[in-house]
Amino acid sequence: TGKNGEKAPANALGYKISEGKLPNWLRHILQPLFVHQDLVFVHHQQAILQKKQRKSGDTWKQSYWMPCEADKSTVALRRWLDRNGGIGWSPSVCTEVNAVQDMKLLFDTYSAHTKKCATCSKALRNITRVQKGLKYS
Repeated sequence: TGKNGEKAPANALGYKISEGKLPNWLRHILQPLFVHQDLVFVHHQQAILQKKQRKSGDTWKQSYWMPCEADKSTVALRRWLDRNGGIGWSPSVCTEVNAVQDMKLLFDTYSAHTKKCATCSKALRNITRVQKGLKYS
């Protein structure tokens, strides 16, 4: 939710899993299958955009031409971020995007998501309990 209460576009990630009648835990398992497909390319593209913005002052609107139907969700998300002040990172977080040397860091779903997500943290605790129970049975 943005600073003015506006919700992010429902299909901001380009697919509609979030709108389906799936349980949260199943959505959280399926979403990375789509998101991780392009993660390396998106990360590098964001680094290129940041460098261009620093050099020329161009925003994403001047840097990208997105005429395809498939680009609508990207444009909707970018516009929403613009209207709502971007992402409110903690002051201690470095927002500088550089090329990641170790891809394990980029795909570290536990640190980036699981440990902060109530649904995924609960599922992990339950799976750990089941594993311990099976180990001692």
